[in-house]
Amino acid sequence: MDENGDSQIYNADGNIVKSTESVTNDDLVYVGTLTPKYFGGFFNTFSYKGLSLYVGITYKLGYIFQKPTISQQAGGRNTYYEINEDMANRWREAGDEATTNVPRIGTDANSFVRYRGADIHIQKGDHIRLREVSLTYNIPAKWLNKLLINSGSIGFSANNLGLIWKKNNAGIDPDFIPNSRSLTMSPTPSYNFSLNLNF
Repeated sequence: MDENGDSQIYNADGNIVKSTESVTNDDLVYVGTLTPKYFGGFFNTFSYKGLSLYVGITYKLGYIFQKPTISQQAGGRNTYYEINEDMANRWREAGDEATTNVPRIGTDANSFVRYRGADIHIQKGDHIRLREVSLTYNIPAKWLNKLLINSGSIGFSANNLGLIWKKNNAGIDPDFIPNSRSLTMSPTPSYNFSLNLNF
């Protein structure tokens, strides 16, 4: 940040520049791919006597995502801002450039372009997710025969249980990145109890 609350960037020589037009390919830094290099899952059923435990786990590794932040949009004679928690840390007065890297409100659009494209918003997308867990108990036939029931089972399942582990330190689920322009929410966990009887 400069003393006026405008963002600045470094070129390949380590010099501070403000104009994105003066940036060349040599000034850009490769930070990773948006597509996971490695992905897969573990889906297995463990059985012991009448109990069956199913576990579904998925993973994505070796990729990055961009943390959402403030953006500035022009609309006719008005300027609109995409609200983000970073707004609370914006530059307000001379001296703030020592403690924040968020541009001031009312700066030119290029200042926000530089800020949004900065590597400080890059986060690791690596994560492991617990998709589903279910437990089923097959009721012994000797208990059911007295009730004229051929077979039966009791089950409990839970879906969309969320992340087991994530590499980013921003508290963001890489599969569901918050965005004020569209409704992007993590799926709500669901729980189901079942009783299956065959006569």
